[in-house]
Amino acid sequence: MDGAPALAWVERVHIAGDGFVGRPLGQDLGLGEAVEFTLDQVIDWSEVGHDGRMHGNFTARALMETLPDYRAALIATTLSLDLYPADW
Repeated sequence: MDGAPALAWVERVHIAGDGFVGRPLGQDLGLGEAVEFTLDQVIDWSEVGHDGRMHGNFTARALMETLPDYRAALIATTLSLDLYPADW
């Protein structure tokens, strides 16, 4: 990359030193590359709960307000009513 800011969804995130490392989910970065980042660089997150529904994912929650009802309903079925997992 040329040093320009990039947006990437990452998975398999773990703590590494003062930050985090994760694997990108197929954005501009190649699959399998490690992405290093710090907490102040995180703009959204999601965590799948025990019921299979996602906590967080604030981008999708905000986007739902702009979508037709049927599309918003599809997204709503994937989201937990609780923003944060109970064990946090």
